[in-house]
Amino acid sequence: IDHYLGMKKYGQTITVKSGDTIWSIAGKWSGEREDVNDVIHRIYEANNLSSQQIYPGQVLKVPVKTITTNDYMLASK
Repeated sequence: IDHYLGMKKYGQTITVKSGDTIWSIAGKWSGEREDVNDVIHRIYEANNLSSQQIYPGQVLKVPVKTITTNDYMLASK
């Protein structure tokens, strides 16, 4: 995990909006054939989250799989 946390220059963080959940965020950022649960796990790890509770205005790192490798980077959508 540490290797993608340092890759902020390749992506950006997201700001949680009202109604967002970890599941909905992970679903938006998961790849075509990627298990949403894997993305959820990475969000938890990247942000040191211990519960599903997130709040509007909270800034989260969203590591996503790159298209050409198995490496991860922060989301840039």
